[in-house]
Amino acid sequence: MKEKGYYETFDLLYCICLYEIGQRDLAKEAFAFIDLSTFHFIFRSYFKIRYLHLKKALFGSINNMEEEELGLLKHQTQFFALIY
Repeated sequence: MKEKGYYETFDLLYCICLYEIGQRDLAKEAFAFIDLSTFHFIFRSYFKIRYLHLKKALFGSINNMEEEELGLLKHQTQFFALIY
């Protein structure tokens, strides 16, 4: 399971890169396979913030619970991901 967490992390970074170079359809396709539960606890908050920002950028919105979680994570960690 530990190794899968690393792969998921790289999958997220891959999706972000695809989005940044304008490959939104490929990014959405790859995004569907990301499993947040495998992110390592050390990185979980950071990558959850990145994940939620990307989801919001790709699909136009996130649900209220995700929006609240994003706000809480930003407050707890003082990390603010680039807004796409």
